[in-house]
Amino acid sequence: MASWPPPQEKVDAMIAKMMAAKGAGKGDGKTEGKGEGKGKSMPPEVALSAYAAHLLVRAAGGDDGAQTFEAPSQKPYMDDEVKGALRFMADRAAEQHSLREKLCARGMEKVLDCLLGQNSSDPEVVE
Repeated sequence: MASWPPPQEKVDAMIAKMMAAKGAGKGDGKTEGKGEGKGKSMPPEVALSAYAAHLLVRAAGGDDGAQTFEAPSQKPYMDDEVKGALRFMADRAAEQHSLREKLCARGMEKVLDCLLGQNSSDPEVVE
């Protein structure tokens, strides 16, 4: 069973995929790949936060490629890695007001509401 934090290789792979998707269809072809190194220069805590946020969106049943979360569109799930990501994001958001604002702007409060509703009988999640 997966736990938190995930292996760095897993975080790096998700960041690379995220950056590649962000850069798809942009530019004139002359700067192709420019954004790919962006994930590598991301501070570890920022990369881990991005990984956790995308994991939570998927766990709530959202599309991790969407810019914002409105409602589940896929089957939700819960595992130890998701529980670890929840705790990590709660701790980070409590420490950093700017992170809370960014998360709310992207619909993360809806993700958390969905996860709480879907797992209301799990004391670890409700905590």
